[in-house]
Amino acid sequence: MATPTFQVNFVLTRVPKVRFITGLVEQELLDAMENILWPAVKENLDRNVVDWGQKPAFEHSINLSRGRADFVVKVRMDKAGEIYEWVDKGTGLEGKNKSKYPIDPKSPNVTFLKFVTPYQPKTYPPTQLRYSPTGQKVLNYRKHVDHPGIQARKFTELAFAHFKDRGNIRGFYRVIEAAYRRAFRKLEGN
Repeated sequence: MATPTFQVNFVLTRVPKVRFITGLVEQELLDAMENILWPAVKENLDRNVVDWGQKPAFEHSINLSRGRADFVVKVRMDKAGEIYEWVDKGTGLEGKNKSKYPIDPKSPNVTFLKFVTPYQPKTYPPTQLRYSPTGQKVLNYRKHVDHPGIQARKFTELAFAHFKDRGNIRGFYRVIEAAYRRAFRKLEGN
């Protein structure tokens, strides 16, 4: 069986001011990132895909070394992960290729594509909701469509900004700083 591939969505890094990390400090950092930060990040990412039929699998890894602490968030690149990437980063004119792409009926029994305009995706983050000015929807039938692409919803960018924000209590920097303080209090107590 092939090993699943992952795509890195974002990396949060903290370079500590201390010259070395003791075992106790390292354990506090690992516990904080695993038990506080990761559930918050996972909840944030899952909230965007709560009503999707195929949900992408999010993973994380924690890398601690002498000079830095990295928290890496990845998505498994199976079919659901590809769809997540399309919706997150956009396709067509909005995405990497910057060009329209053709859509034709897949089945020989189906001669027309059927779609509603204006289309309102369910996956807009709350800050990007859009509504039709007239509120009227039109049912369209076409034999061929040159699709302009999916507008990028920027789930990853918004999550990265949210967890990088120093004012966020469950954000990366606050969680890391609290772990350092707990470890140093424990070291002073010994």
